[in-house]
Amino acid sequence: MIGRGRLFISGLQRAEPTAEVYVVEEPELFERQRHVPFKSEILKETRLAPYQHTDQLLPLVRAWDAEVHFAAVVAGIEYGVTAAARAARALGLRELGESAAHHLTNKLRLRELCRRARIPHPRFRSITSAADVRDFFRDAPIVIKPTNLQASAGVIKVVDARHAERAFAEMSAARDDLVVSRDVPRGYLAEEFVAGDEVSVETLVRDGRPIFHNTTAKVTSNNGYFVELGHTVPADLPPRQLEELIACQNRLVAALRAHDGFLHAEWKLTNQAPVLVECAGRVAGDYILDLIEIAYGLNVYSALVQVMSGEGPVLPRAAGQTACVRFFAPPAGRVQAIRGVEALDSADPRLVRSSIDVDTGSIIRPLTSSFSRVGHVITAASNAADAQRCADSLVGQIEFVVG
Repeated sequence: MIGRGRLFISGLQRAEPTAEVYVVEEPELFERQRHVPFKSEILKETRLAPYQHTDQLLPLVRAWDAEVHFAAVVAGIEYGVTAAARAARALGLRELGESAAHHLTNKLRLRELCRRARIPHPRFRSITSAADVRDFFRDAPIVIKPTNLQASAGVIKVVDARHAERAFAEMSAARDDLVVSRDVPRGYLAEEFVAGDEVSVETLVRDGRPIFHNTTAKVTSNNGYFVELGHTVPADLPPRQLEELIACQNRLVAALRAHDGFLHAEWKLTNQAPVLVECAGRVAGDYILDLIEIAYGLNVYSALVQVMSGEGPVLPRAAGQTACVRFFAPPAGRVQAIRGVEALDSADPRLVRSSIDVDTGSIIRPLTSSFSRVGHVITAASNAADAQRCADSLVGQIEFVVG
């Protein structure tokens, strides 16, 4: 595993308790995360080597493979996608593919691919300054974003060209705790804002062919930052719209020339056609794979490892229920009290689990990215409305008093 993915390892352990996971981690990230407790019976060893925007890990991986004889290579985090593909290629194992890894780790390159492949996408251009933002603006909202950060970091909606200077400065200052501090390429993108409901499609690919699709309905913040506040699996879509969405996803897989792996693509549903927002070449975060496991009975972590090791996973035909996650995103400030937590001890069978990740005295950051959220609630029911209603009710009963 390139980059320690805690959700990946924990999720895999549920289905494969005898698996053995070996992690390559960036030395800087390893030191940065020393204070974060994490234990797993299947995590056997971690070795340190740079892998972000470098091939320095390949000698380590080759030597380690001679000892262990790896069955598969996977990316544990977004910033390990390219390195995982290269490491797998070096070991003669299944991989995402050079073209897919190249386009899925840079939002500008993905936009250019969509233009060539005629996959619906927003009007866009590369930007390097606030002046570029003003030039791109045409009296309608636009979105600016870094080309190589995840979790909505630095993604900002601009509704007035007069705000270009401030927005560009904020975007270019955005950081992700999983990115190393050494000099890495930076790029920025402006694109037109596309209105419409947002969904994602999670696709398992084997031998260049999609073998499993899931759709996820999303709730995002309405504060100009597009922070994801909730997901529902599977999305409750009309049959024709679902068919069109999956057709677009299949076209994307083909255009990327993806070999083996997992794609997590975000789309906006418009009256004309689904419009691609972004796509990642690694497992989805935000507990989406947990929701898939609850809804379908499919552990995607295990299925992906089986694909990457040349096995054929047993896949479900349809979801048996609906699963939903809602995130806590209270106002910024220092937590003075948290009220109503007894609601999370509810005996309601629809409540699967919950977590509050802050305590009295904790600092809550402004809601500008996924890293600002402070916990979640997961529910399940026979239909989407019931699962969402339960999750929203539980979140609404928790009050974060901040100052």
